[in-house]
Amino acid sequence: MQPEITWLETNQQQLTKATRTAEELQYLLEEERARNAEMRMQYERQLKLIRNGIQKEKRDLKQTLVQQVDFIVRKYRNLATEAVETARQERQRVQTERIKARELAETACRNFEKDLKERTRKALEEYRQLAQEAHKAAQAEREELRTKWQVCRRE
Repeated sequence: MQPEITWLETNQQQLTKATRTAEELQYLLEEERARNAEMRMQYERQLKLIRNGIQKEKRDLKQTLVQQVDFIVRKYRNLATEAVETARQERQRVQTERIKARELAETACRNFEKDLKERTRKALEEYRQLAQEAHKAAQAEREELRTKWQVCRRE
């Protein structure tokens, strides 16, 4: 009967070893699960940090983009305003030059007309004087001829 006892002892030892091994495996399994849970939490924390970082980068990038767009809009609005103001000033300058040119032309025409009237008046005055002198000379000559004719007739 001893072989049976040996077998039982062996089974008992094996069972004890197996129980210990099962307990150790259970302990190791729990440790592994705890490590997995810890790793999962760390992974989720890292993932959350990465997501938060990405969200912050997106916000910062969006804010930077909005600032750049705002700067560009202001810049081109100012350029457009300056262009409109420059065009207005140029239009005003051209209008002023046009008015000055018209006034200058009108003044030149008035001066020419005044000068022409003065010259015409002087020419007419000279003509009248010459005509009067010629008329007086003709009268004097006629008078002289009449006097000579009367003197000739008496003789």
